[in-house]
Amino acid sequence: MAYSFYLGSSGSEKTERAFLDMIEASLEAPEERFFVLVPEQYSMLVQKKLLALHPRHASRNLEALSLNRLAYRVFQEQNVQLPPIMDESGKAMVVRRVGSLLEKELTLWKGKVKKAGFAEQVKSMISECLQYGAAPSRFAELAATEKKRQLSMKLRDFSLLYQGVRDFVQGKQLPKEEILGCFAGCVASSKLLRGAHILLAGFVGFTPVQYRVLEELLAVAADVRFVVSLDTALNPYRQLPEEELFHLSTEYIRRIGEIADRVRVPHGEDRSFPGAARLKAPELAFLDAHALRYDGAVYPDKVQALTVAAQESPEAEAAALARHILRLVKDEGYRYRDIAVVVADFQGLGEFFSEALLAAGIPAHLDENLTVRANPLPELLNAALLCVRENFSPRTFFRFLHNPLVTDQWKLTALLENYVTLTGVRHLKRLREPFSYCPKELEGADLEALNRFKEEMLNLLLPLREAFSEGEADVAVIAALLEGLMEQLAVEEKLQHAAERFLAAGEAPRAREFSEVYPETQRILREMREVLAGERLSRADMAGVLESGLREIHIGQIPAYADRVTLGDLTRTRFLDVKVLFLLAANDSVLPKRREEGGVLSEREREALRAAGLTLAPGSKAQLYEQRFYLYRLLTEASEQLHISYSTVDRSGKALRPSFLLRHLEQLFPRLRAAAPETGERFYSTPEAEQALIRALRAARKAAEENEDNSATASAASLLSAFAADTERKREAGMLADAACALYAEGQLFRETALALYGEVLTGSVTRVEEYFRCPFRHFANYGLRLRQLPEFQIAQQDLGSLAHRAIELVFRAAAKAEKSPAAYSDEELRAAAADAVREAVEADASGLYKDSAKNRWIVGKLTRIVTQSILVMAEQLRRGSYRPLAEELRFSSKDAPESTPALSVGSMQLRGNIDRVDTAEHEGKLYVKVVDYKTGATSWEPYKILSGSQLQLLIYLSAITELFERQYPDKEILPGAVFYAPVGDAFVDLEKIRTEEALRKAKLKELTPSGLINSDETALTLLAGDGEDAADFLPVRTSEGKIRLGENTVDAGRFFKLQAYAKEKLREAGEAILGGNVRVLPLEEDGHTSCEYCPYRDVCAFDANLTGYKVRRNKKQKAEEVFAEIDRAAGEETGR
Repeated sequence: MAYSFYLGSSGSEKTERAFLDMIEASLEAPEERFFVLVPEQYSMLVQKKLLALHPRHASRNLEALSLNRLAYRVFQEQNVQLPPIMDESGKAMVVRRVGSLLEKELTLWKGKVKKAGFAEQVKSMISECLQYGAAPSRFAELAATEKKRQLSMKLRDFSLLYQGVRDFVQGKQLPKEEILGCFAGCVASSKLLRGAHILLAGFVGFTPVQYRVLEELLAVAADVRFVVSLDTALNPYRQLPEEELFHLSTEYIRRIGEIADRVRVPHGEDRSFPGAARLKAPELAFLDAHALRYDGAVYPDKVQALTVAAQESPEAEAAALARHILRLVKDEGYRYRDIAVVVADFQGLGEFFSEALLAAGIPAHLDENLTVRANPLPELLNAALLCVRENFSPRTFFRFLHNPLVTDQWKLTALLENYVTLTGVRHLKRLREPFSYCPKELEGADLEALNRFKEEMLNLLLPLREAFSEGEADVAVIAALLEGLMEQLAVEEKLQHAAERFLAAGEAPRAREFSEVYPETQRILREMREVLAGERLSRADMAGVLESGLREIHIGQIPAYADRVTLGDLTRTRFLDVKVLFLLAANDSVLPKRREEGGVLSEREREALRAAGLTLAPGSKAQLYEQRFYLYRLLTEASEQLHISYSTVDRSGKALRPSFLLRHLEQLFPRLRAAAPETGERFYSTPEAEQALIRALRAARKAAEENEDNSATASAASLLSAFAADTERKREAGMLADAACALYAEGQLFRETALALYGEVLTGSVTRVEEYFRCPFRHFANYGLRLRQLPEFQIAQQDLGSLAHRAIELVFRAAAKAEKSPAAYSDEELRAAAADAVREAVEADASGLYKDSAKNRWIVGKLTRIVTQSILVMAEQLRRGSYRPLAEELRFSSKDAPESTPALSVGSMQLRGNIDRVDTAEHEGKLYVKVVDYKTGATSWEPYKILSGSQLQLLIYLSAITELFERQYPDKEILPGAVFYAPVGDAFVDLEKIRTEEALRKAKLKELTPSGLINSDETALTLLAGDGEDAADFLPVRTSEGKIRLGENTVDAGRFFKLQAYAKEKLREAGEAILGGNVRVLPLEEDGHTSCEYCPYRDVCAFDANLTGYKVRRNKKQKAEEVFAEIDRAAGEETGR
């Protein structure tokens, strides 16, 4: 018995020499057993390498295994019957269940155990403890002595959960982390291992339980050899400090030596391999000798085998990678299997780069297990239980129905969803009732077919609901019902068909996912029955346990090609015989990778436990040193070429910095230059040619738009001709050319079509005209095509606005009926009147919407407070002046006020309106009119919006009411007093600055100040604001020395008349354009916002600012004086107030 080491740097070829020695020894002793032990993900590669090196290319007594596979060989030899192995999914389900059982005993984590992701964190921590031999009792001991209360509580809670999990699975299942512990107990009696020859390669260290296994192996094996990466200039038996590159290697050697001494196994003869025999390029050999040592060494010669490149984006990095690989294969004779790609940000960009290579026609294998969280099968089972848990709420029921494994009756599914949305069906009781009422939006729908479909879908889920009839259900029963649901829906057959389609499309990973997800899901359900046998769970706990198990499904990928490029990460992936290596995404944020916070223990807490003597996984500092060692091994992995690249921005456009590695390489290689972008007319793949053609077409189009020379056009024509020469690509070339030449042509209907669509009499409100000015196409979609979004049975903003308007109207009408103004009532009387008005408005709603749910009833309560506050403010505003309400919700039409509506050259316009409130004040035969429009949104008076036509309402209302009053009061002169948008909402005030009730009253009055335009005539101001001393508290004006100062919101009557005339002209402009057939996509932009925001028709018009022809009509914000001057110029008059 003896142990020894193969020592050498990463490029020294020591591993291959060790393999050859094992092969030679196995040939010399054919009756003895030889094992090469390697990390799990390395075993297949090593087995292939051994067979390739073996002179017979086959061996009966030499094999490559992982420690776990060797364990199972020994269990089989000794007929050891292990309990069922509990993997990550089983552990996750047990943690979720134990967390529910112990929740009341927890302190810090009470309420957290059922939160998404928390069970996974606890499960990961338990796995770590099992690997490092940390018992639950140790955490309880530390909790008792820990002085920091939060950490003490955390340790206590974790020890409870950890012990609870151990107790729960005791005798029923064996956590997979304990397999090696069982193996260690069997090694001494194993005939298979006694006298065996063992080589360990590919390891940089071991966990405590692995060291236990090695101790047993050393005691029984004939010899045990270890392959260790170490600079041969160093003393392998002198422990290096943690910050040194080869610290891990010397720690490895020290620990093995201690174990060997303990079991009295002698140290044999080590073998050292100086130099870098495996590395063919001198630059890479220099890296092997000096990388990450910081020894001041400098490579003096020209650098060819090593390149670095900065790319403008990950997309550019992927394109450069694909082109480089294709050039290596097509021009330089490499095979795909000679090339490897390591992605520093593997989690974020691994799949992205893999897909880029596959798109370029490069066979690529992503060294990663597939997750199935987005697969329809786990989603189906989660949705089924969630549906039962939430009593078939629309959200969960349609989440289930929209799953492609449930039904292909998409039209009936859509009809059912529309029906439920329109009628407010919210739970199972309403769903089970036959649908007999047909909303007008669904007129003509086949309710009989809809009811049959609904019953069929409900019957799929009702057995699950009935299983929970007593509040809890047996886990085995639910698992059986879910399996029955899968059979009933023919899920296995549907998934297999999908897998075949993916395979035919060349998407091997997706095909494997859909092939394997069904048996994996069956395994999870079987594990539920075994692990949680006899357990009865609530709906919520059952859904949580199932979700925890399904989240842990990971499907290993089998490479689809023998000759392939492998993509992997820095620490997990292992390579053999790589000639060219690409290191991508070498950015500072991921190389080195920072330890992610968010686990059960923070880094500081881990340090505290380590100081107390508890050994766990390496902390962030140790992990950084570990990563540095892995990086060294990676830099010397390829024997011929190494290419490193990074992006200057991420995929969202955020700036990125290069990794420290780039600076280090520049110090080692002063003559290292950034790789120049490849140029030339040759294309190595069809996608590359497509991208080049697209760029050329875009350049040609831009040159044509800007009237530049024809060189870009000639270049694009040449590329297009070459691309279209391939018959298979001819159609694609035409589509690319069409796309490049696409432009938006202004929308225009024939006048006859417009008249047929809208009618010769253009009817509607001022709001319709304003909508036209915001975007002609939006007006066309709404009033011409009459497109409508499906209304939902819920309170929308416009519903609240309508209810508030109605309640305020009722208060004012009640006051008018009593021949009073609201100003005459006390605040208490107004509060009571407001509450009664809201109640009456709600009672008048036939749909029952406002009483449909507790949430809606709460909204109504909130609205009552808002209406009350608004009424109090409006009453106070009236008290300050002489105006009195004359009319509420005053309706008018062009028939009543024909002069307010312009004449059109073709057809006519008939406007109608509904003025929220009209107040009047009389003085010396003059009747002053104030128009008030209530607004529950953020609308405010902006004079510059008159120019665009988006704010005409108040001016048109003023014109109409003036015309009405001139006929109604012929003996009086009708003059404008003011036009206001009155906010209806909460008054938000800073209570810390409020000291008295009067101050609070003033603050609320100020907060709800209306916005609008006021007649600057002294009499008009007095009627509106009294003496004017505190006018700024409730009107949009400024005061000085107790008097109102004239400003942007005050104009004389003449200016009012000019504004009204201009608004009338804008009505004529809109009417002529609408009946003239203008349906352009021309959104209006004002104050930094476009009318596309919140537009329900955006998906219909497909507005794209980057496409030629599409434009935005910008209305720049201007001062009132500038607006008035422009209006005067339009009217051909001199500027003046």
